[in-house]
Amino acid sequence: MATIILIAIVAVGALSTAFFILGNMKNLSEGVHFFFDRLSLLKGERCVLTVTLRNTGTKPISVIKVFVGGEERILQVGVLEPGKIMDITVDLPPEKFNVGNTYTFSLEAEAPDGSRSAFTTTVMCLWSDL
Repeated sequence: MATIILIAIVAVGALSTAFFILGNMKNLSEGVHFFFDRLSLLKGERCVLTVTLRNTGTKPISVIKVFVGGEERILQVGVLEPGKIMDITVDLPPEKFNVGNTYTFSLEAEAPDGSRSAFTTTVMCLWSDL
């Protein structure tokens, strides 16, 4: 009898987990989602942040907010359609960034309907002969 109850509990747990995972996979595949193919922060006489952004969601992206080292930039990027890639270059004040230091980097993407997604990571400032 205990074996049957244990089997029933395991079966219910497995089904609950499966429905939870499938529901989240559907939510992850819809909306505003993006992926960084490349991220760099280079400093010479200038300081330049470069991001290669891939739209992995189902909605176009029209506005991007970039935050790095306390600096915020709002970029009107036209429209980045789902599945497409865009290179973004942002000039930053070189006096605020030091080679070898690591800075918090955030990117917030917004669709024309107002839905948003954001991601935060870190980026190390590297020297370049810019």
